Order: sequence, then C-alpha cells, then structure tokens
Amino acid sequence: MRFNITLHITSRNRVLPINYQYPLHSWIYKVIESADAQFSRFLHEEGYATGYKNFKLFTFSPLTSKPFKVFQLGGNPLGGIYRGQGPQEQRIGFYGEEVRLQISFLMDQAAEKFIIGLFNGQQFTLGDQISQVSFEVVRIEAQPRPVFSESMRYRCLSPVVLSANRKGKHAERRPHAQYLHPEDSSYAEHFVQHLAEKQKAVPQFADYQATEGWQQTRAVFRLLGKTRKKGVHIKQHTAQHTQVIGYQYDFELTAPIEIHEMAYYAGFGEKNSLGFGIADIFK
Repeated sequence: MRFNITLHITSRNRVLPINYQYPLHSWIYKVIESADAQFSRFLHEEGYATGYKNFKLFTFSPLTSKPFKVFQLGGNPLGGIYRGQGPQEQRIGFYGEEVRLQISFLMDQAAEKFIIGLFNGQQFTLGDQISQVSFEVVRIEAQPRPVFSESMRYRCLSPVVLSANRKGKHAERRPHAQYLHPEDSSYAEHFVQHLAEKQKAVPQFADYQATEGWQQTRAVFRLLGKTRKKGVHIKQHTAQHTQVIGYQYDFELTAPIEIHEMAYYAGFGEKNSLGFGIADIFK
C-alpha cells in the first residue's frame, strides 16, 4: 500500500536540515510503535531476514512543497566536533501552505484503514540541534493500486543505494562496502540480485514458483538517461554520523509481476526504511 500524506506546519520556523531523512524515519517507527510495540520492534530489529541481510519493508519519499528554498548555513554551526562535518551545510525552507509525503508499505490491502487511522492527526517535530519544524498530519489517502506488467519504467523519487564488498588497495586489507554507480559494469547484476534476495526474505513472495530462478532467465535492468548522485548524512551532528551515497535516475525493469509489486511497495536497492529507493511508475 502507498499513501499520500498532507502535512500542515504548526511552528513559526519552516527550516529543516537538508538531511532530515533519519528523523523522518524515526517518526514513522514511533507512530507504528504507538499502535503495536511488538510489530515496531520486529521491523526495527529483524525485518524479514535471510542470511546476513535484513529488510524493513517500507520506504518514503522526500518532503515536497512549493515554494521551497535550499540554502547554505554559513560557518560550522557546532564547531566541527563531529566527524564528517564541513565548514558549511545545507538547510531547506518550506514556504507553501502544505507539505506532502508518500509512505509505502509492503502490507496486505486489509491494513489500509488501520494505517490511515494510525497516521491521521499525528503531530510531530523534525530537525536537529539547530532548527526544528513541527507538523500535523491533516490528510492521508491511499493511492490506487497500479497495474503491474513484466516490463515497466520507473522514476526514482529518492536515491537508490547499492553497495558491494570490495578489497582495499592492499591485499591484506579486509573487504569494505563500496557504493556502486549505475554505470558500473556490475550494477545491473547487483540491482537484480538484491531484488532476488529481498524476494526470498518476504514470506508472501518467497514460495512463488513463477519467480524461481527468474533473475538468471527473465530479469533485465536498463538505465534510461542521466543519473544524479546524492549523498545523505545519517545521524548528523552525532558521533554515529555517516554518509550514504545513492543515485536518482529513470530505469526500465523486466521481471515477474510479483517482483515489480514487491519492489514498488518495499523499495528498490538498500536502506529502504531510511527513505531510499522509492520510485514512481511512468510510461
């Protein structure tokens, strides 16, 4: 299920850190926990697991509003005491009457009314030590279910993240995760393989006979047009700060219909619950 959520800004301040994905991710977990602490704990600690990978089967879009403005916050606001913090950082101001958000869950359609009731009317605050914005959910609507086919075109609403373990320059160094560029020779293979691993981890998709071995015989990933690199800082201004690199682009995917359904709702690539890998269908 995918939902359009309309937010109203209730605070005087309208400026957020440009890297608001982690606070938004934390709010979504908090809403789920308020209704079902056990389900929230499962999502946070386990997801649907297979092997060494975990999948948390929801994702969300960036916040959108018109007009908005991205600007630089001059100087180093916290004195550079945290790793990875540069001399300037970006903020985003929302100046329209409404702020919109999409949230996508890989859940049964029967849960639609439950999700709407869960989020409708929620009040929350996003931000960091420098600036915060308070919101209220004033409307939530379920999107119609798309008609899926074996070949479909998608446009990324947020960056798709894929990584591979590669050795360092010296042979004795341990392999480390390296983010892949869509034009890397192995990117298409990793894109499809990640979908296959996610399929095996999802109970309602794991046993479909129609999808058995599909990644070797029926899957094609094709990049359409240009790519746009985006680095997102997670837990900025903390000792746990890290940066995730992803890419936004248009693409065509040929795969079984069940795989399209799974990825459309759960997200493409890695780190979906942090707001990566949500895409819209286009023709």
